[in-house]
Amino acid sequence: MEKICLQGNLYVDRCAACGSMWFDPHEMERVVKIEGAVDIVDRKVDTPGRQTWVTGELCCPRDKSPLIHVVDPQQQHVEMHTCGKCSGILLDRGELQDLADFTIKERVIHIFRKIAKK
Repeated sequence: MEKICLQGNLYVDRCAACGSMWFDPHEMERVVKIEGAVDIVDRKVDTPGRQTWVTGELCCPRDKSPLIHVVDPQQQHVEMHTCGKCSGILLDRGELQDLADFTIKERVIHIFRKIAKK
């Protein structure tokens, strides 16, 4: 993993081979709020390598505990992995862009899902 410095003490870890990103707790929310940061962090990598992670082999880079597969509640097509101990998040390349671009269509779908659950 390479460290990308965005602003002051905000560093995001990104795999130079596949472009996956590791976010410590609350880092992802901070990155999305910084103008242009999503494009810096979630970009195509130049190094050929593994394109996606394989479920079952992922461990937290901080505490080595197994990562849990989860789906974003607002954009259910976005899958991620999270650590149950430290709450860090692993995203594949392209998923941060997708999470940052919460479209009007996705907002409407999210509202209707909330209504349907009631």
